This record gives sequence, C-alpha cells and structure tokens, in this order.
Amino acid sequence: MQEFVVFATLKGNPKGITSLDTSCGQRISVMAGGSAERVIKAQSDKCAADGKEPVEVQSYTDQPASILAVRSKRADAFFSSQAPLTYFVTQANGQLELNGVGQKNGFGDIFQGAVVPKGSPLGPLFIDAIKVLMDNGTYAAIMQKWGLENNMIKQPGLNLGGQLPK
Repeated sequence: MQEFVVFATLKGNPKGITSLDTSCGQRISVMAGGSAERVIKAQSDKCAADGKEPVEVQSYTDQPASILAVRSKRADAFFSSQAPLTYFVTQANGQLELNGVGQKNGFGDIFQGAVVPKGSPLGPLFIDAIKVLMDNGTYAAIMQKWGLENNMIKQPGLNLGGQLPK
C-alpha cells in the first residue's frame, strides 16, 4: 500500500490545518524521534524564515499520547502516517478527522509491504499473490474493511518506496 503523512484534527478542523503550509503558528503533536518530527521541525524553521509564526512542535513517546493531546485540545493536530491515523480517527467516536489525505506533506513516495532478502525468490511470489488478491477483489475488500481506500495501489511491485526526507 502507499502511505502518506497527514494531520488528525478535531472534527471540523477548527484551525484549518490541511498541509505543512497551513501548520505555521499551530500546535502540532508528533511521535518523538520519527521522520514526521524532523519534517514538522523543518517546517517550523521555514515558517519562521518566511516571517510567519513557527510551529509549536509537541513530541510524544507514542501515538495514543499524541492523539490525546489533540482530543484534549493541547495540540491542534497530530502529524503522522495516514494508515494508523485512519484507525485512531475511526476509534474517536466522531471527535476527529483526517486532513491532508493523499498529500506528500514533505515526504517522497512511501510504500508499505512485505520485506524479503534482496534477490529472494519470495519477492516475485509475493507480487503474484498480491496480483491474485487484486484481481479477485480481496485486496480492495481488505483495504475497505480497514478504511484504507486512500492507501490502495493499482499494481504491486518490488522496491516501490522512495526515500525519506533528510
């Protein structure tokens, strides 16, 4: 599946956070030490360099704490991977929503899938298996069950992933 890094906000997105550009001057929670933290800190510096208010970056040790910061209004948004945020939003009883869905938000192409040793004969077998699941509709059914329609890919491949930001 393809992954994106997006924002979870309170329902109605009261601060209008839809992208990195709209995060200036906002309180954004992230997981400490992750790539999203590096990207939002770089955005904060960009905001300041552009004469805007910097992002108030709030780093937490885990996703539940980051989500709680948004739900308790200590943070305006949580910046993280779309797939797990989709789950957290569905579990929030209508209190949260996703924003910036399908946008790169400072990242290159990110893909998630099976990992096998380079040159392993399992790689092509995994691709063939995923193709079967795609052709018979099982892949779409699984993705829809988990609310991940926005993360679906059109066809599987080897080494689809791009590089993380530096």
